[in-house]
Amino acid sequence: MTTIQIYYKGEWTVAVTFPMDVPEYAMIDMALAIDSDPTIPHENVAIVGEDFEVLWDACHSADYDEPADIDSDMGFDPYMGCFSDDC
Repeated sequence: MTTIQIYYKGEWTVAVTFPMDVPEYAMIDMALAIDSDPTIPHENVAIVGEDFEVLWDACHSADYDEPADIDSDMGFDPYMGCFSDDC
């Protein structure tokens, strides 16, 4: 089974255990949610596979990247059907 583990004060603790059919992106989303939660004391969050291999950890992962065009619809008025500067 794959687990999400939390490292705090020199100790790893299993926080979540996943069945085999959970997609990797769902596990990473949950690990990111734990990592960004200020109410959960932690130094690192990791996804660990059945053979105790670290599949992902928050300290060594790239920051979550938003799509480059995330603001491409900024100023778009859906009621007018155009950008507010163009109407």
